[in-house]
Amino acid sequence: MSDKSELLANTKTFSEAVATAHKKLSKSVKTIKDTPLETMTPALVVKWLEHLGSSKENQGELSIVVPDALLLGWQHAERQDVMTLEADIRDACAERGWRLDGEWPDLYVECGVHIAVDEKTQVGQVGTRKMRGVTWRDIIGALEPQLGELVPSGFDSLAFLNLLERAYDSLGEHRERQRPIREVYEATVIASQSTLFRRNATSAHFKELSVDQFRARMSRVMYEGQTVTGKGCELRFFPPLDVADALFVYQPAEDRFGYVGRVEFVPIRRHDR
Repeated sequence: MSDKSELLANTKTFSEAVATAHKKLSKSVKTIKDTPLETMTPALVVKWLEHLGSSKENQGELSIVVPDALLLGWQHAERQDVMTLEADIRDACAERGWRLDGEWPDLYVECGVHIAVDEKTQVGQVGTRKMRGVTWRDIIGALEPQLGELVPSGFDSLAFLNLLERAYDSLGEHRERQRPIREVYEATVIASQSTLFRRNATSAHFKELSVDQFRARMSRVMYEGQTVTGKGCELRFFPPLDVADALFVYQPAEDRFGYVGRVEFVPIRRHDR
């Protein structure tokens, strides 16, 4: 009798373990059922298989054995995706006529949107959007809406350059005329606000100017050769002491993009214009 009681108790414990495992594992299975495998990146499939193989449910009486060949196959596909990602991005941008600058894994599209990819974690940053398990299609999809906001239609290069000069001047007189480009950016955000915002500083009145937009518009100004303000001062760039404090901008003197750390508006003589 006692043997049967013990058997029943063990069976009940096992049954409860089955129910618990089923509930937890069904969440993992739902990931695959709700998302077609064809649309999942190899990185996401690998993460799912590794989760199944190492989940707590596998450490007890129940276990799911992930076939080695299956996991190895997806890991190989993941490595292949990483190896071809840069080429795929470059091809996709070229097909759309988008300018692409920078060096992998840091790229800049249309003078503005920054693409950064961590090949180990498969985490990507496209402008303001962060994503996991990136593919070139994900990146292009994230780029499209942001590119449309970089430079407004009817953009006036001289007007923007004059705005930069006002922002630069607002930083005050210093013995060192060269000012950090990040400080000029912050001052430009303030200088670009309307009188309505200054009188009532609410989000509804705030005029957005992201770093990507600032970079793209400054590059457009330089690319169009508009380097002298209405007051007769020329905008000049200087290299950074630390790349972390710099912005990647088009430099007309070298006809290429590069990191700019400091800027200066220099008065020029009329015959030098």
